Amino acid sequence: MSTTTKRCDECGRLTANYQRVYRGSRYCGSCYARVFQPRRCSRCNKITRLHVGEPEALCRQCERDVPCVRCGKLSYSIGRITPYGPVCNACSVHFREERPCIRCGKLSRLLSRNLKAGIEEQVCPACQRVDHGTCSRCRRSRQLLDDDHGRKVCKTCLEGGSIPCSQCNKPMPAGRGQRCESCYWAGLAAKRAATASEVFPLREHAEVFRDFARWLCTEVGAQKAAVTLLKYLQFFVEVASLGVKTPPYPELLQYFSTMGLRRNLLPMRFFELTSRVVVDEQQKQDASDQRRIEATLSGAPSASCLRELLHQYHGALRRRLAAGKTSLRSVRLSLTPAAALLTIAAESGRSLPTQDDLLQYLSSTPGQWAAVTGFVNFLSVEHGAPLQMPAKTERRSTFRLRRGLERAIAKQLESDLSEPAARAALLESTLRYFHHMPARVAKQAVAGGSLTASTDGSAFVFHAGTSYRLPLEVSRRLLASPVKSSACS
Repeated sequence: MSTTTKRCDECGRLTANYQRVYRGSRYCGSCYARVFQPRRCSRCNKITRLHVGEPEALCRQCERDVPCVRCGKLSYSIGRITPYGPVCNACSVHFREERPCIRCGKLSRLLSRNLKAGIEEQVCPACQRVDHGTCSRCRRSRQLLDDDHGRKVCKTCLEGGSIPCSQCNKPMPAGRGQRCESCYWAGLAAKRAATASEVFPLREHAEVFRDFARWLCTEVGAQKAAVTLLKYLQFFVEVASLGVKTPPYPELLQYFSTMGLRRNLLPMRFFELTSRVVVDEQQKQDASDQRRIEATLSGAPSASCLRELLHQYHGALRRRLAAGKTSLRSVRLSLTPAAALLTIAAESGRSLPTQDDLLQYLSSTPGQWAAVTGFVNFLSVEHGAPLQMPAKTERRSTFRLRRGLERAIAKQLESDLSEPAARAALLESTLRYFHHMPARVAKQAVAGGSLTASTDGSAFVFHAGTSYRLPLEVSRRLLASPVKSSACS
């Protein structure tokens, strides 16, 4: 009694053979006669058995008379009929079911034998090429052998040794073929330059790009030039769109801005060294300052009143610039602290900065003392803000105080922090320096607060509902030292 494991996908019964496999479904003889009825093909009009569920079904010949659904090839030998249509022999392997490699166990659709290498079982492509690698002489990926010195080389380099290059006549490994590596990359760079230059409608623009390609080969080497040449093509296309062979520098600056020209340093260096463009450093600096001014204005606080203040101050600076009393760089340097001071006021929900906001800003950025003075005077005169720059003696005393706190913290970190007094002194100095606390407030925070460690290794002092983060080095020293009973322990 014969047994079979073939089962019809339509009725589920066992069958000795399938009558038809269609769109991945298998049909026995009975189901084939029922599901596939004689009628005319929708393309060639011939009568044949077609699936009853597809009004526009095609006969087998018309199904095969279409391009490969994967690669689009027109003339080919059918390798497989997939649910998507026929595919050629080369593409059919991509529609196989994945199976594990006998050697490495990796799933692959490309299992095959390599009898030349002595591999009789079906293995993946990686296992087929275990004897392949990069030749140490010609640097090509090939089957490798051991030379007299134990180095891995290809058969061509092992047997041929060195031969002359057909272009430069210099000796090269035989595995390179006709040209040495330098001539190959130089030829590739020239080929890519010639192909890319076809996009330019005018010959003079194409010639500029080819000149740049030759210059780039001498500047960075033929290999890097061949690899990176095409990324500069868009820049030269945009330059060509300006209508002249090489636009003057002000026109380039206006079209690309300083950021755009900075992204194309090599083309700009080519223009400058070949005397096609004369770079004006002052125009370049002014354009950069103008861009940063616009960025400062666009990044102003979202509150309309504060944003209006910054724009009013910018207008006053522009009037001074028009009168020749200041420079564009000074305008930029004056707007930066003004925007920062307004940001501090916006965080507190105020419509005008206060004296406390000014002191907070100066304590964190003392280098902006002179730059913010103009904005403080503008607010005092134009809007009646009660702001006043601290006296110079106060400024000097602030610097001396912070310098002394720096020395005190450095010395206290080297002391024995297991003693409560030493720990309290370090905490007070740290809070005064990093959180700008007066000495009295810092002492109260240490006496009545608590020290807590966080998951990232840093520590916090909690006092009066506020947490004050300590620097990582101070946190490590405090947490690593055994502590006796004390406040902030």
